[in-house]
Amino acid sequence: MHKKNHLHAPFLSATLKSLRLIYGLSQSYIAKRLQVKQSTVSDLENGNIHVGEDTLQVMSEIFEIRKEEILLLAQNEPKENIRLAIDILNSRNYDFSKGSEMEHFLRLYRMRYIEENR
Repeated sequence: MHKKNHLHAPFLSATLKSLRLIYGLSQSYIAKRLQVKQSTVSDLENGNIHVGEDTLQVMSEIFEIRKEEILLLAQNEPKENIRLAIDILNSRNYDFSKGSEMEHFLRLYRMRYIEENR
């Protein structure tokens, strides 16, 4: 794990932890994929270590989400992202018959983000 090229998104650590929990993955699994100790993953999730580009790339591969989408999610607290998704679900008749839950969540979040930033 490289410490240069730190990324800044206000809630990046919390977002990575939330994604790990949503996917039902252990810190040990993430540690193996990152080739670090489990305690390092804990430090990343608690904001004690900055997330670098290399780490974010591996995390995006684990979660099958583009790095840019993780950074977009990390602009808000994870609870706020969930609230936004629920608001959109309540306001639209959205077809969930295709794709993964995370794909739907990201699609909904992007729609809301675009609407709020026009």
